[in-house]
Amino acid sequence: AASVVAYVNVSAWTGIRTSGSLDQNNGASNASGTSHSHGSITTTGAGVIITASAQSGVATETVSSGFTELTNTAARDYFQYKISASPETTTATYTTAGSVATTGKIANFLDVAVATTRPMMLLGVG
Repeated sequence: AASVVAYVNVSAWTGIRTSGSLDQNNGASNASGTSHSHGSITTTGAGVIITASAQSGVATETVSSGFTELTNTAARDYFQYKISASPETTTATYTTAGSVATTGKIANFLDVAVATTRPMMLLGVG
């Protein structure tokens, strides 16, 4: 019998719209190698761009330029984010210390658009 393994990344934020918050998302499957993509998105507004990936066998990843690492769970998953102040096109990539196949996802969640302040704050990661 085949086994299925699933990994879940969760983060909680303030300042994200309570409805219609998911702006754009994309994903990528990467063959075995050391350079990996989460895909590319063009956002329609300010928000938080979050990426996640799943892999096995490599415990050391290098964060994408402009992103902040949230989790790096020993050879299982990788989670990073960046705050976006305006619409932008983003292609998130990362490198691994060893060759491994991965799947990745990238998404933008829109902020509440409060005049001149960006009240988004990371509350927790699980």
